[in-house]
Amino acid sequence: MPHKIALLLALAVPLLAQSTREMNELTCRKLEANVGRELLRIHRDLEATEARHQSLAAASAAAEQSALVVAQNLAGGLASQLEYRLTQNGLLGTKSGLLDATYQHNRAAAEWDRATGRYFQFSDDTAPNVH
Repeated sequence: MPHKIALLLALAVPLLAQSTREMNELTCRKLEANVGRELLRIHRDLEATEARHQSLAAASAAAEQSALVVAQNLAGGLASQLEYRLTQNGLLGTKSGLLDATYQHNRAAAEWDRATGRYFQFSDDTAPNVH
């Protein structure tokens, strides 16, 4: 009986290894086929997030200037607490958008690195694959 189990295992292990290898090759071919589209999409995301970031950086600078003027006007009695609070809320909203744009840009950059294999390394490769 143990001889039959050993024989079955001896036959099953190579078949399992071959099946796994075939599945990995198929997955690899699918990934290779999508690389061009994926890189184009990520490149567009990077450009869009960079443009959004620049726009929000300019808006943030303008909102800070506006908040400063309203704070001075409040101190001089020329503006109300409501105007001050609304200006502060606008500034916080702009800064929140700027942080979100920075996050989205960094996420797209990380996707680019992943897609181009920047950090990809085989287990038997001893040299780091960082460009």
